[in-house]
Amino acid sequence: MDVHKETIAVGIVSGERSVGRIPDHLQAADTLIKKLQKLGEELRFCDKAGPCGYPLYRFLRGLLNSAA
Repeated sequence: MDVHKETIAVGIVSGERSVGRIPDHLQAADTLIKKLQKLGEELRFCDKAGPCGYPLYRFLRGLLNSAA
């Protein structure tokens, strides 16, 4: 995931394909995560450190903590 001010570019390492861009909104990320979970693969996320990615990082950490 490459987070920008208005969009998040999403790629999948398995198969090395790009999912494309989604709006930089947590609801859009949540919708995408749910869609990818239906594929049955283990999901892992990475992003370079930067100010645009911190809200998404906190959101993803919250999902991880609520799943435990």
